[in-house]
Amino acid sequence: TQKLKHWIDFQKSLYKTGKIRPDRLEKLKAVGFPLWKKDGEATTGENATEGPKIFASTPLEKKWEDHYQKVILFKQQYGHWLLPVKSQDDEGFIEYRKLRNWIATQKSDYNAGCLREDRLKKLRDIGFPLDNTCVGTRVQQKLS
Repeated sequence: TQKLKHWIDFQKSLYKTGKIRPDRLEKLKAVGFPLWKKDGEATTGENATEGPKIFASTPLEKKWEDHYQKVILFKQQYGHWLLPVKSQDDEGFIEYRKLRNWIATQKSDYNAGCLREDRLKKLRDIGFPLDNTCVGTRVQQKLS
């Protein structure tokens, strides 16, 4: 899965910098591969502007949506975005570690300019901070 992610990121990088070979670009467009313009606008072909439809019902899309819902629930329950770190003696924080990793990925994708527009909109709609604020950082605290 990591190798695929790196390959996808590389294709997007080639596209953004205009260094992708024309024959490869045509093949990617033919299968609906999502490419991102420099402004973050998603495109799957000549002029599509909404999120890539090839991801509509994949297991990865479901997993993204599950994490998104968990972030919403956490914010509703605790009133903030600071997820506690897992202490060595508390196994209950494993789920928070997974959620912190998901948050870090969203922020990383956003900072790299490759967060899908539909996902960016959803995160902005809930007021999720994508800048370098302390979302998901190592904060030791008791949740009440």
